[in-house]
Amino acid sequence: MTPEILVGIGTIVIAVLTVIAIIVAPMIALNVQRKADEDREWKNRKLWIFKTLMSNRSTRLNPAFVQALNMIDIEFTAAPEKGIRDAWKKLLDHYNEWGGKTPEQRKVEEDRDFETATSLLAELLVKMGKQLGYDFDKVYVKKACFRRV
Repeated sequence: MTPEILVGIGTIVIAVLTVIAIIVAPMIALNVQRKADEDREWKNRKLWIFKTLMSNRSTRLNPAFVQALNMIDIEFTAAPEKGIRDAWKKLLDHYNEWGGKTPEQRKVEEDRDFETATSLLAELLVKMGKQLGYDFDKVYVKKACFRRV
């Protein structure tokens, strides 16, 4: 092959690669940006759940609190978040058992059930907080909130 043919082939290859880069690069950048946006939105939903539970932990009948509890199994689905789902299931089971008691049983066991629920909720919130980058201990979660007197 002559040098002119090699230069011609090289020029064509460079032109084709340039056209491919012009077409493909924006698609790759768009996909990278879309993934980053999805990850940020996913984390924001988890943060909303955590912040709602933390801010309403002394008013557990608040509709936002209940809504946040119901969103845990939908949003915390990654393998490292299994501990959160397990803690949520324990709390859910306790609330279901508590709600299934007769009025007489509730009256007798009210203090113990409330303390158990508080402890299970604190355990859940500590695990969620750790996953989201917060470092709260169980005592802080249980005691450091304003309560209606």
